[in-house]
Amino acid sequence: IIVVLLPAEGKFKYDYQKGKPWKHDNLVAPYSFSITKPKEEYDAEIQSVKNSEKLYYRLDSSIATAKTEAFKKAFEEKKLHEKNLHSCLSILQEVYKRGIIQLGDELENKPSDFIIEVVENNESRDVKFGDLFTAQAAYNYAQENLKNGNERERELLSELLADAIVHNVFYDRETTSKILEEELNAISPTRGLVDEGVRIISKGDIV
Repeated sequence: IIVVLLPAEGKFKYDYQKGKPWKHDNLVAPYSFSITKPKEEYDAEIQSVKNSEKLYYRLDSSIATAKTEAFKKAFEEKKLHEKNLHSCLSILQEVYKRGIIQLGDELENKPSDFIIEVVENNESRDVKFGDLFTAQAAYNYAQENLKNGNERERELLSELLADAIVHNVFYDRETTSKILEEELNAISPTRGLVDEGVRIISKGDIV
């Protein structure tokens, strides 16, 4: 018989011992009630949710638009060769599309395959942390793909791209905390329901 159905000794009008036969008449539920989970089980469920907590980030698409327009303006002011504009815009499009994450303590010691939730335009998607650019990685990518023009022009383009590459993926602490709280609140301290009139234990059964 499930001992958790019976109240703790000292709060129950029948005397009994765990592992011994039930010596009273059949015990029937006088009313419907839920079965409380053992504290260890409930605490383990709480800890499991905390351990698997998802981190939420927001991708600000307006940053890419603003920085791209600023790059175009600076490019025109420098009177650089038009043939380089397309390749530079392609670089900016790629790094901003993938995302340039602002690193924080919440990602400390996390592996590159750690999954985060990136929210863009109210839509969330799973992303491997390592698939996003850091600011330095995005700049390195730009340098590797900047192949046209003479040395002086490449230096100028490199400076313009450095100014155009900034973070556009930011940790959303509020949403992360809200989702975690909702998941924790969804964990019930009870399981199952014993309906009124259901026999809990029969005379002679082992408690």
